[in-house]
Amino acid sequence: MTRTPHWGNFSSKKAPAAQKSRAEAERLIELAYKSRSKRKKLALAHQALSVWPDCAHAYKVLWDNYDPDPQLSVALLRLAVQASQRAIGEQRLSSLWGRFGSEPDTSELLRFEATLALMSRGTGLLDEAIAWAEAVVVHDLQDPLHVRFIWVSCLLEAQAHEKTIKAYSLIHDGLELNDGHTEWWLFYRALVLFQLNGDNRKSREALAEALASGPMLAAALLSDAAVMLAEAVGLDADSRALVEFVNIARPAWQATRGAEDWLSEQLETFKESLEDDRPDPWNESVSSNEDVSRKQDPRVTADFLASMAFMAESPEERKQLLEKALAEADDSPGSYYLSALLETVPARKLEFYTLAREAGQRVWGGRLRKRKGDLWTDPVGRNYILVLAGVAYYQWLLGNRADAIATYEDLLTLNPNDHLHALALLLVCYLEERTLQNAQIARDRSDAKITEYEDAGQESRDSSLSYNYALSLIQIGAADDAGEKDIISALEYAIDENPYIPPLLLGDWEMPRTLPPAWTYGEHSEAIDYVSYAKNVWSMTPGALDLLRETIGKFELPAEPDFVFVSKEPTRQSTIRDYLGVE
Repeated sequence: MTRTPHWGNFSSKKAPAAQKSRAEAERLIELAYKSRSKRKKLALAHQALSVWPDCAHAYKVLWDNYDPDPQLSVALLRLAVQASQRAIGEQRLSSLWGRFGSEPDTSELLRFEATLALMSRGTGLLDEAIAWAEAVVVHDLQDPLHVRFIWVSCLLEAQAHEKTIKAYSLIHDGLELNDGHTEWWLFYRALVLFQLNGDNRKSREALAEALASGPMLAAALLSDAAVMLAEAVGLDADSRALVEFVNIARPAWQATRGAEDWLSEQLETFKESLEDDRPDPWNESVSSNEDVSRKQDPRVTADFLASMAFMAESPEERKQLLEKALAEADDSPGSYYLSALLETVPARKLEFYTLAREAGQRVWGGRLRKRKGDLWTDPVGRNYILVLAGVAYYQWLLGNRADAIATYEDLLTLNPNDHLHALALLLVCYLEERTLQNAQIARDRSDAKITEYEDAGQESRDSSLSYNYALSLIQIGAADDAGEKDIISALEYAIDENPYIPPLLLGDWEMPRTLPPAWTYGEHSEAIDYVSYAKNVWSMTPGALDLLRETIGKFELPAEPDFVFVSKEPTRQSTIRDYLGVE
């Protein structure tokens, strides 16, 4: 009996010739992953499949590098699953049933199945998405990929009530997991009761329980602005989980007639009935020994109003609540930061970010001083880093480069792993100063970071380092022929890393009106990101663009892309400007 959807017959024979074919195919795929040419990647993947048809990774390379097409993606993923099943063999699949995540090959199959569930849902193949999501959950009872949420949401979208209830029972009684997202299930339960009974006492009580557990989830379900604020502000330790919840759950709410209006009405009722005491939305906990109420502590009142602003559905209501919060107390970093995000005038944005920084130092200073290492993993530390990012970016944008340099250095001290890609903007600040000392600093910092990657046995994965290094050498100048060769060599290295950057820097290609949501090393998306903040410094450096144009004459540059393609597995998902809402 077939226990999982699949697209072909198994074959477990592994003759010596087959082993050689497999080794050759894997060698070709390794070359494909190392290649920077999409055309070569695709050619190597097809060659690998001709050698060994069970090479699932070849289908992944094809999926990653063909132009985006939902139907093609689903077809390739089906073939990848089929190939992976054949390569593993039915006997091994049976022996690992329920724990696919414990072994590398079956864990890879699990990821293919999960991706196929997502892609099937995205292309309207809801029944297939349900089947694959269920397969993933059954194939590993610990559900390491959290596909249980997708499975139940797909069932809710299909309004398959009995199957939803059975799935919920299996998840909570049959799986080996400790579920940390109980509020997600509360919203799922409220929705299935609404689907069954409409707006009655039972469904309202279920939704009231869900709202009490996660009001921010409801606000994000109803508003893309709330999702943006969650990503940018980090109102809790798991804002990315909030965004994930919305992406998974929203289709089910949208597919249920009247559900979004019902949720909106109940959220308004919930906000009206809130008690005086509210938890601090920026995770600065109040001691249990202190009896603090909003009436006794203006900052708690301000933070409460800021959380209400986050849940507001209209910009007008959000602005009014923030004005009340700022009038209540000057020690609410969250209120200032939300105000900065919503402000449109750069000078006013900088003012709000600066006030948020000062308030953060007063409110969080003790906790931050006690923390060691990278503060990004600490909710309060992360919020403070985001505040610094806002201050530094708008100091730079408004021409206060010396202040921006100091703020970026402070930020990188607190966040040495550089989750916001701040080093790239810091180096541009140094180069825009156009002094010998600052150019030398930019050179040394770029070189040190590239060397750090090399010492760790990694590629730099960041072309901005090479371009900034080359520009620093141009600014320093060449004392002799050897120095000139070093400059040309640095430019050639940078162009080889990302050949899409020169045409954008030189104005041969047009920049898009908006920045891509993510970028991939060596590709057009990375070039757009870099040129958006570095074009000015290249233009203001005498001779830099002329030398760049002369150097690219030695290269065969790619054709200008028809549109901005964002890889399915980008190198960087978010940068400072993403968190600040900069387009």
